[in-house]
Order: sequence, then structure tokens, then C-alpha cells
Amino acid sequence: MCTVLCAIITSACIDDNDAVETETVSIPVNLYIPVNQEVITKTPGDPGTYEQFALPEYLYIYFVLNYNDGSDTKTQIFRPETIDGVVNLDTEKWSQKKVYTGPLSQYGDFVYEYEGKIDISLPAGKRNWARVYAAVSKVKLTGLDNPTTEAEVTNLKFSLSGAVADSEEDILQRNLRNNLQNLYSSPYNYNISDGESGSIYYGTVKAITGTVPYVNLLLYHVASKVDLIWNVATSQQSSLRITEITAENQFGGQAYLFRPMENVRSTDEAGAYNTTIISNDVGSQWMGRAYYYTIPFKDSRYDNKFCIRTRLRKNGEADKSYLPEFRRDISGSTIFTPWVRGDLTFNTVFTTALDGEAEVDPK
Repeated sequence: MCTVLCAIITSACIDDNDAVETETVSIPVNLYIPVNQEVITKTPGDPGTYEQFALPEYLYIYFVLNYNDGSDTKTQIFRPETIDGVVNLDTEKWSQKKVYTGPLSQYGDFVYEYEGKIDISLPAGKRNWARVYAAVSKVKLTGLDNPTTEAEVTNLKFSLSGAVADSEEDILQRNLRNNLQNLYSSPYNYNISDGESGSIYYGTVKAITGTVPYVNLLLYHVASKVDLIWNVATSQQSSLRITEITAENQFGGQAYLFRPMENVRSTDEAGAYNTTIISNDVGSQWMGRAYYYTIPFKDSRYDNKFCIRTRLRKNGEADKSYLPEFRRDISGSTIFTPWVRGDLTFNTVFTTALDGEAEVDPK
């Protein structure tokens, strides 16, 4: 299966003095997104296993190309020459692969693959290598700059806010918050072994002089999944019930696209937003399970945290709130966003025993 992505890539440099002779080549592009096996094999009604997701519709791709221009060696950025630099993907062109078997397979990932080609205008001189950075999303991203250097590419940030109004931008932001699990990118610091230089960025395309480059990228979640399980002890159910669970103080502002584990924000910074998990749900008042996706961030006190406010109501009394924080330490070498599991168990009236677990898993 092959389809053409309607895009022309051109140099990001607009100075006529730096213009070079170019030629158009058709580059095969294979993009993969990992999907938990349970997502595609389980059905609604299997508690805690069914997870909904949507296939990405927008591609953001940047070619950092090193080439010879006469006696000079240059590095420039090439990207789609569209109105906003975005390539529209046809969701019907995604195909399910049971197991990803490429060189980056570490976990026997179930994946969806997008197989296509992109016409690219590249320098006609000797092309040495390229590093490709890519991201795909279900909804369009806003706030992205137009990078002219590799550092600017790896530092790209997209807008994420808790906007609730009805302007066009606010609606886009709401859609993005609801589709964070459908946002994937190539982490800038994911390196793989290379026989010649020891270790290279996994999106590097080498030895492309006189040949057509081939892009083969497995993309990863930009947001963390928080899997939340709650339970009110049987002995307390006659007098105690959960009336509301809200994920509070989530990251809002400008979030890294290719550095998902390097977002930093103070705890009281403007832009944070909340998400209601349940509210006065009779079926979940004593026990339940839900998940949500959120951007991980470091703050001044902890490397990473996920705040869950739980409102409890004892019969005949006003609601009382608790704000447990699930924490996951982030080391300097962490590449993939963590998958966090939080267990809330209420054993006695208005006291809580909190057991927070976290697991790093690049899915």
C-alpha cells in the first residue's frame, strides 16, 4: 500500500544569496505509532482494558540536511511547502501491523503504519546525511515556530491551554486536550547503536549521496498515561461515597514536541487546567477505573507529579476533598513519557491509604 502525501519540501532559508540548485526526489516515508495490544483486541465491557484512540490526521516533519555546496558544507532545514507547513494524512491509509519488526523494536510493539511518499526539493549537490524529526496528531497543533536550525527544531513547542471559551483557538485547545493520547513524536534524545560512530539519533538517514533517502520512524507518545483505580472499603460503603474525582494542576502553556520529558513549570504558573474524571456517577461511587493523558512536567519540588483531587461525601455531611500526588522521578537520561498507575483505597472514613505506582514504558 502506498499513497502520495501532497507536499513539497523546500529550504527554510529564504536569503537569495544562499540559494542552491535543487532537484525533486520522491522519498518513501513509513511512520509507525505503537498501540497497546489490549487496545485493539479487547472490547468495551472488559474493565480496565479497553482504551479508545484515534488515528493521526496531521504530520509535522522536518529534514535537517547536511550537504556540500561547492567547497562549503551546509546544514539546512527542509519541510513541507504548504500554507502552514502541515501535511494532511488520510486516515484510511493507516494499516494495522500485529508486531513491529523493524530495527527499533524493543517490546514487540503492536503498531499502526502509515506508508507513503513525499516529494522533496533537495540540493542537487552531494547530500551527506539527514536527521528527520516527525510528529503526528489527531488535531492540528498551534503555536509552532518556523525553525531554521536543528536546535530550533528540537526545541519546538506547541500551545496547550485550559481555554473554555468558544473562539476558534479555544475550540482547538479543547480538542487537543481531549486528544493528547493521539499525539506522537520522535524524541530528540533517542539514540541507537551505529557501527561507525557508536551512537546516533534514531531518525538519522545516512549515505544518501546519489540515492533516494528512506524514512522509517517509530513515533512515541508525547503525553503520559495515568491509569487511576479507586476503591472504598466494603465496611465504609454504607456511609461513604466518592462524589467527584478531578485531575488537577495539569500542564498548560507551551509544551515541547520533541523533548516530552523536559517540560518545566512552577506549581502556580498560569495555564494549568483540570479534568473531571467522574462527577456524581452512581456506578463509580465506591469503585472504578479510568485513565487520562497529560503532559508530564518538572516543578520546583518534584521531578514529576500527577495531582488527583478526590471529593468524598459522608452521609448527611458536606463534601471533603483530598489532593494526593502521584510522583514519578525523571532522571536526566529519561527518553519516553512514563505510564503511571495510581491506586486510591479508602479504608476508613475520610482517611486514605495511597499507593502510587509508576512504570516507564515507551508505548
